[in-house]
Amino acid sequence: MVHGKEKSKNTKSRLIGGLFLLAFILYGGGTALALNGQMIFGMSLILTNSVVVIVIGLLVKSILEKDSPLSANIYFFTRLSEALLLGIGAIALTFVSDGGELNTTLYRLAMIILGLGSIVFCRWLIATRVIYVPLAWLGYIGYPLMTLSMVAEFLGYGNFAIILLIPGAVFELTFGILLLLVGLRSPINASQKVDP
Repeated sequence: MVHGKEKSKNTKSRLIGGLFLLAFILYGGGTALALNGQMIFGMSLILTNSVVVIVIGLLVKSILEKDSPLSANIYFFTRLSEALLLGIGAIALTFVSDGGELNTTLYRLAMIILGLGSIVFCRWLIATRVIYVPLAWLGYIGYPLMTLSMVAEFLGYGNFAIILLIPGAVFELTFGILLLLVGLRSPINASQKVDP
């Protein structure tokens, strides 16, 4: 029975890895298409990204909830909020005159929420050691820097802000590839609750 649960968790974690990578492609590709005049196709990709982000939240929640029910719920609602804001932004970009500005604002808000809400997820990654601890620390540092980057963008420091996105982006890409290839390791502190 334990072996079956572990196999299911490994399958989920590999799916999460693939979805992390797919989200980059869907959102980035959808935004590029929309900004180059292919609004409907671009919006469709961004809305598909929103569905992917919700599925990521649900899958991560199902893994975290045994060790960290509060963290699991925080992460799920973080991803749900991100998905809704990005989806509304895509619709605004497509159907609202001057929707680009609203889309940018909603994107920044989504990234602020993602940056703050992902801290608990990275804390769980560090505590349980289900991935390489330095990578988990990169996320733990990278997500708050992403939040700071979006605040800097709101304040007009866009050139500086882009640099702050790098650690979080490197974490998400590396994390996605790692999970896709090898999945999660068994938690070291499985019996220890890691909620704040």
